[in-house]
Amino acid sequence: MKKPETTDEFHNVMLAFKNNDPNKNGLKDEIAISGAIKTGGSSEPEYFLLNSFTYVDYNHFLYVNNGKIEFVANTPEYREGLIYVRKLYLDGLLDPASFTQDLAQLTQLGTSDPEILGSFAALHPAMAIDISDRERSSHYDYLVNPKGPKGIQYAVYAGMDGYYDSISVAITDKCKYPEIAMRAIDYMYTEEMQMNSIGPEGLKWEWVDDPNLLDMYGNKARYRYLTTYVSDALRTDVITDEFPLSLSATLWGREVADVKGDIFDPANYGVRLAKATQAYVPYFPKEVIVPYKFDQATSEELAIKKVSIVNYVQQATTRFITGDMSIENDWDSYLKALENLNVKRYLEIYQQGYNDLKELEGK
Repeated sequence: MKKPETTDEFHNVMLAFKNNDPNKNGLKDEIAISGAIKTGGSSEPEYFLLNSFTYVDYNHFLYVNNGKIEFVANTPEYREGLIYVRKLYLDGLLDPASFTQDLAQLTQLGTSDPEILGSFAALHPAMAIDISDRERSSHYDYLVNPKGPKGIQYAVYAGMDGYYDSISVAITDKCKYPEIAMRAIDYMYTEEMQMNSIGPEGLKWEWVDDPNLLDMYGNKARYRYLTTYVSDALRTDVITDEFPLSLSATLWGREVADVKGDIFDPANYGVRLAKATQAYVPYFPKEVIVPYKFDQATSEELAIKKVSIVNYVQQATTRFITGDMSIENDWDSYLKALENLNVKRYLEIYQQGYNDLKELEGK
């Protein structure tokens, strides 16, 4: 089957995964689509699919529309998206375990024998499958967000600058050597330190300076991998969950794009990811929410409101999809609850942060 391009086609492909016995073992043991929680939204398939109806940023539920900050989780479009995902759930296509299992459990599904996982939501394939298994890895490819019934088709983009700006460090008055501490903090932002998230230089990677070695963008490459990429769930050389930074925009995708064999060879994983990323670029929003700077009182107020509003929307989204809340009967009370949580003030704070940033950029 070809990759689905619309939400209707996606539904049909998921039905085929569930009913047509693609692993040919004579059993209907396939899981059409699954995911995992506690991954910042990247492995929660419902949010991938909701972006076919409106732009949905799992961490804010906000959208920048021509300079105006808008809340999306109380709109008719969001409700329409919930109805679509609810149908997938009712048809047995969306794995109920997606709402409770962690990434390790998703990886168990992705590496099971026989192969049962039709599709999954993830930031990259190695979150659910062992990409060192070239045959299994070749069964999975990226999918651009399908186009919704009204032509909506977004891909979520956090923004590199926003990611790095969101990292905060404090040096207290108990520190005997604040200058040294500051030097250590500065070092965390260097490219050398970022590259350590891959592993030790000379063992996992090396810098290159050869105009004949190109990255996947066709530019002069900056480094090359020296070993085959290892799936996140199987790594023992680097504690990735504890590492403070990942690769910035100046390093991501800048490795030597020397494809030996086919793109699904584990040695080509970095190139595979970089090429897949480029497919999503046309569907990124024009602007994204970044960590705007506020005074202490406003920051504290925003932190409380953001936690209460975002957590409530995430919980209600799950409940609407699973049927614990009725989209038909409980939508108005859901909107009232959001109003009581003061979404209006939540928007005002972000709008002020956005306006202040634009003012600074204009100076």
